[in-house]
Amino acid sequence: MSINLTVENFIRNEILFEDTSIDLSPDRDLIGSGILDSLALLRLIVFVEESYGIVLEQEDIDVRNFQTINRINEFVKEQQSRVQKNGSIKSSL
Repeated sequence: MSINLTVENFIRNEILFEDTSIDLSPDRDLIGSGILDSLALLRLIVFVEESYGIVLEQEDIDVRNFQTINRINEFVKEQQSRVQKNGSIKSSL
């Protein structure tokens, strides 16, 4: 399953409680539209980390990285590439 579809399904099922009336097009502003509030954003960040085996550093947690489903897709790929390049997952602990 693609990153876009996985993230869309998570938002639809876990944040919107399966509300299919809300538009989740890939370029829709999830934060500006009110789909993601601060708690929902935190849940999404944890989901992304767990689903894609990445550990986000504090500087990575920028709302712009989670603004749209397309941007989340790009961000996850960037993080996966960084992990592959460095050969390990950097931990903030």
